[in-house]
Amino acid sequence: MQREADSYIRIRGAREHNLKNIDVEIPLEGITVVTGPSGSGKTSLAMSTLYAEGQRRYVETFSPYVRQFMDRMDRPDVDSVENVPPAIALGQRNSVKNSRSTVGTMTGMNEYLKLIYSRMAEGRDHTGRVIKPATAQGVAEELLHAHEDGEVLVCFAVTPAGSFVEMVQALLGMGYVRVWAKGEILRLDAVAESQLGMGQWMVLQDRVKLKQENRMRLTEALETALRLGQDVMYISLKTEAIWEPLREYRSDWYPLAEPRPELFSGNSPIGACPACKGYGRAITYDYHLGIIPDKSIDDGALKMLSSQTLSACYADFVRANKRAKAVRTNVPWVELTQKEKDWVFYGNSGDIDPWTAADHYLWYGYKGIFDDMEKHAHKMTVRVFLSYYRVYSICPDCHGGRLRPEALAFTIGGLNVPQVQALPMDELLPWLDAHVLPYTGADRSLEQAVREFRSRVAYLCEVGLGYIAANRLTRSLSGG
Repeated sequence: MQREADSYIRIRGAREHNLKNIDVEIPLEGITVVTGPSGSGKTSLAMSTLYAEGQRRYVETFSPYVRQFMDRMDRPDVDSVENVPPAIALGQRNSVKNSRSTVGTMTGMNEYLKLIYSRMAEGRDHTGRVIKPATAQGVAEELLHAHEDGEVLVCFAVTPAGSFVEMVQALLGMGYVRVWAKGEILRLDAVAESQLGMGQWMVLQDRVKLKQENRMRLTEALETALRLGQDVMYISLKTEAIWEPLREYRSDWYPLAEPRPELFSGNSPIGACPACKGYGRAITYDYHLGIIPDKSIDDGALKMLSSQTLSACYADFVRANKRAKAVRTNVPWVELTQKEKDWVFYGNSGDIDPWTAADHYLWYGYKGIFDDMEKHAHKMTVRVFLSYYRVYSICPDCHGGRLRPEALAFTIGGLNVPQVQALPMDELLPWLDAHVLPYTGADRSLEQAVREFRSRVAYLCEVGLGYIAANRLTRSLSGG
């Protein structure tokens, strides 16, 4: 069967790089795979000959003015290339080296996630108590709904300044005539100094019957108490003719931080973990790399101290151990107790006052040696030495989550931001549908963020990347 002349790319006399004057015919409108052992000339044929000639001819179709702004390729070492169309080349290469770049930052999901958490997350303190800023309108609504027809005291705290008499006169001048002390309401013009004590005074802002017609008065009393109490007010309810102990209401996020979007980003100084600066990993030293485990110390187990540079440190160890008898030096390292190994690694400087102890009692351990060397890291030899023992470990403070503790206290559906970012996409999608998508508030920007975030997660699942998590480093992904 005779083939058409233009249905093949014909390469004649290819000699580029290590090609040996070869002739090749490649069918058009099909897939051709070039395989072979390393060094056989696959790249020389496909890239340096075929792609280079196709690209060169394509560039030559433009005017000289346009060509000056384009990358020009030299003609490959080949006799002829026929029927070659314009060519493009896709390289499997991942050029991202930044340790802060993750799937979440690359796809933009982290930008939407931090906005979602700043608007929807629930904050809890270390006891598990929900922290939510109080507003005058919200507290008034709560009191009127739950304790209608009751009675409430609204107070704020002041710290006495000056003498007792001066403080009483100042409050009376502002129109306040009563204070709350030890479960009682006392008049300022008749109170004794011993009744108020030395701490804060609870000034009575108002005493209000909890009825709907008193809503405005109650709201104004709460607003004033928050303002004069510097975002803190106190309330006591009357039940069965007895005033309950004061309850504190705050209009700030204490003891948590305000959930701004920056708080949930490891790339922001506001949200980054102070220990690892938002990288999720901490640089430490592996002391075991300086040990030969099957030898005893007498036979050279302390490999790191065997060099001439650290011979003085080894002498310090021998003198201190001779006095303290803390480590057996005649048995293999693997047979030493953990206490003995810790003495080698961390020394005894924490147990002895260096100002009163003699030098021969002190041993600063491997840790002390590394700490001292870090002070001289400007020297190349020291940097090379430290690099051998340096290792990266999960940050002990944020456990790899990259965020400061204040950010980890906020959760949606029981998960904080690092836990959400650790979910594979095919698990993140149902979590979104269950805990985030049901949001039906009036915040348009939040609704938009939820839709955009879900669309990105759904797309990654659709293209077969449901196994990837948002916290995966970009540089760990294949360039293809």
